[in-house]
Amino acid sequence: MRGIIKCGVMAAVAAGAVLVAGAQQTAQETFRTGVEIVRLDVSVLDKNRRPVRNLTAADFTVLDDGEGQPVIAFSAIDIPDPIEHSARWMRDVGSDVATNRLDTRRIIAIVMDDCNTDIADSSMARTVARGVVNRLGPNDSSGVVFTFMGRSQNFTTDHRQLLAAVDSFYAKKSAPPRPGSAAAGTTPRAGGAPLACQLQGGLSRTVLQVATALQDTPEGRKAIVVISPGIPFNFSMESLQEADDIGDVMAAFQALQRANINVYTFDPSGLTPDGIVGPRLDTLRTFAESTGGRAVIATNTPEVHVPQVFVENGSYYLLGIPARKPGNRDEFRKLKVTVNRPGVEVRTRAGYFVERLPKPSGRKAAAPPPTALDKAFGSALPTGDLPLSVSVAPFAVPGSRESALAVTIGTSRPAPDRTVTEKMELRATAYEYETYRQRGTVLQTLELTSRPSAAGERRFEVPLRLPLRAGRYELRVGAESSSGAAGGVYVNADVPNFAKADLSLSGLILGTLRGAAAQSDALADLVPVVPTVRREFAVTEAPLAFVRAYQMGTRTPLPAAVTMRIVDAEGRQVFADEATLAGGRFQGDRGADYQLELSRAKLGPGDYLLSIEVKAAKRTVRREVRFRLVNVSV
Repeated sequence: MRGIIKCGVMAAVAAGAVLVAGAQQTAQETFRTGVEIVRLDVSVLDKNRRPVRNLTAADFTVLDDGEGQPVIAFSAIDIPDPIEHSARWMRDVGSDVATNRLDTRRIIAIVMDDCNTDIADSSMARTVARGVVNRLGPNDSSGVVFTFMGRSQNFTTDHRQLLAAVDSFYAKKSAPPRPGSAAAGTTPRAGGAPLACQLQGGLSRTVLQVATALQDTPEGRKAIVVISPGIPFNFSMESLQEADDIGDVMAAFQALQRANINVYTFDPSGLTPDGIVGPRLDTLRTFAESTGGRAVIATNTPEVHVPQVFVENGSYYLLGIPARKPGNRDEFRKLKVTVNRPGVEVRTRAGYFVERLPKPSGRKAAAPPPTALDKAFGSALPTGDLPLSVSVAPFAVPGSRESALAVTIGTSRPAPDRTVTEKMELRATAYEYETYRQRGTVLQTLELTSRPSAAGERRFEVPLRLPLRAGRYELRVGAESSSGAAGGVYVNADVPNFAKADLSLSGLILGTLRGAAAQSDALADLVPVVPTVRREFAVTEAPLAFVRAYQMGTRTPLPAAVTMRIVDAEGRQVFADEATLAGGRFQGDRGADYQLELSRAKLGPGDYLLSIEVKAAKRTVRREVRFRLVNVSV
């Protein structure tokens, strides 16, 4: 079962308040107890707020509602700081290939409260959010969501997509002029958030939706950075029933505890007449302190506290204690964790919820549980034990109101000791990013034959074609093999309005030329290149870069200048090529191709960024892709 978090972040329904030890974990976070446990992420900081390392399970004491509990699972996590690269593109440009083969260390959702933030504080809110994105490591996955409206971004490792979402933030709340201001004597404006924003539930409902989406994600440190001035609620963890918005607030805290999420709240409004106390600030404190996070309030420089979020989420301890059995009522169990070291600060969540046993029901049998493909397809993050990689490239289709999205899906299967054939079911669906309306689906069943191989695995690539109109989409791909393995992955797809643009570019493809005897596939009549999802090649290989330029929105096509550049990990240009696409080449279907074998660049091993820029008159369009060359055969 799946849902949608408002503004485009996927939600997945999870069950229960506890973690079953032995579920899918990253290599650094292995719990193997075989019993149900409550997982605690615990940060231990010294007086300078730096991590205290080298602790053991024996150093911790855990009280569950005042009763001591044994630590039956333990792991110390230490995530290294990201490498500082000379070239900014190494940090900011993510791969154009989406994959579920992720070593996700941290999952950090950024919630920007455009519903309740004052218009004057928009810039500071963006500054804090940009600070979070710029601190992300290469294995950190992040997403941006708004409480009202904005260009949201689902979870990704691509910093530029995240920054584009952050830059779309614009606060919606107006406020009466402050006393003493130039506008103080004028007619007051109607302060507060727009009515439509308030009706959508605002902050508490958005936090609830994000927390729900993260409940069944693969294990990793999970945090939500909330950028908001706060909302005046009257509640505490001991008296949630007093909250003005009890439904969403109670559910939000339950979801946060189930998912083991730390919340860090940042108030972008700075120093105000409220000082450091008041209902709205208490809300920010409660969200943070009850989940093991931290509240940054009453400061005009909240952005300087962003690095501390990564300090606390970069070195910490995983503790597991026995889970309480459910009873006849919902119960919140308060937790207290201490360490036998003097002068340290211990930060963890305030407790966990135990839901009551379900009452017997005489209703008809429930609907059948979701299949492995359903779960993989609807997960909030790329997941599954079937490796998947997906790349997309939009192309114009002459004479059609729709464009064609060229989709390439890659997977691999372990090389068997004998020839094995298995069936694989593929599902690819495109959703409008903002409305999440389904705009196209492709279903395909394949037979994959794996033969013994010295390489240890067999690779397969499947081309699909999806007709779409101009717009921004999220493409979700799920696959399940007859062996029971399943996987899911998603990728953003921006389809230009080719028909109306004076100058536009297709997606940039890496692949090989189709031979005369090449087997026909879904993309054979669209492009002369067989696309690949590979972005790592041996230095002896000769992959081809291919792009198609269009001049469909102008009466008379003009000559177009093409510049192709390759820069290395230090930002140095190591190869360049220039070409001119004559205006006559754009006659007919109004498209002209450019391609180049990368072997011409004679590059050594390393990481590279390839960019292709096309200019015609005063218009310029650009595409780029990162790739890697290695000495060994891949």
